[in-house]
Order: sequence, then C-alpha cells, then structure tokens
Amino acid sequence: MAKRKTIDVERVKEIVNNLLANSTEDVTPAERLTAAHVLETVLMETGNYHGFRYLPGVYAYDDVKLTATLVGDESRRQYH
Repeated sequence: MAKRKTIDVERVKEIVNNLLANSTEDVTPAERLTAAHVLETVLMETGNYHGFRYLPGVYAYDDVKLTATLVGDESRRQYH
C-alpha cells in the first residue's frame, strides 16, 4: 500500500504567491489564473482562505534597450 504524504498548506500558498507575483513571459496569465484557482480551492477546503489582493503593476526590464514594460494584469495576486 502506498504511503500517504501531506504538504503544508502555507508552503503551497507561498509557492503559488511567488509564481503569481514573480513569473514573467514564461508563465501566461491563463496559467497564473489556473494556479490561483487551485490555490483558492485548497485554501477553502482546508478552512484557510482569508482573501487576496491584486498586486500593483509588475514591470519587465530590458537591460539592452533600458526600458521597462508593464506586464501586470488581474492574474497578479497575493493570497493572505
């Protein structure tokens, strides 16, 4: 029989919050929203949902052109 394993909900929240806040063009907004949905489900089913806030604009920097582009959208969130 397989051994049952658990993971700390706070650690999952930390991982997803990091993805939502810091991912660049390697993760699409749709993928971030999917991760947020999974996290919300886990938080709600374990009684740990305490809301979220939208993050302010996130910028991607181009060191060669010395420019910054706003890449923020509604998928940029932080769960409490």
